[in-house]
Amino acid sequence: METMNLGSCCVCESRTDVNNVLQLDFKVESESGWGCIVCDLPAEGAVACFCDACLHLYGPDDIEPHLRFLMDGREGRIPVPSPQERIPHVHDMRRHPEEYP
Repeated sequence: METMNLGSCCVCESRTDVNNVLQLDFKVESESGWGCIVCDLPAEGAVACFCDACLHLYGPDDIEPHLRFLMDGREGRIPVPSPQERIPHVHDMRRHPEEYP
């Protein structure tokens, strides 16, 4: 089995037990983010990864304010933009039949 290497933690910069991934609701300039084929959302959504220690320290619902970096490509990192600089990146729920049967 191949081991996944996400690089360093986007919170503490540790390189161990980094196996948690978070998709955020704003865009990044890199085209290596998350997207959606159902609602045709381009792969421009911000993504962060973090280690188990940070997950346990902050909890899954409070990790976002502690992010220092975002993923940029395979192992690259970019700074987290300020809230004023963030451009929303959200699903078009009208195009998701599972939400509107």
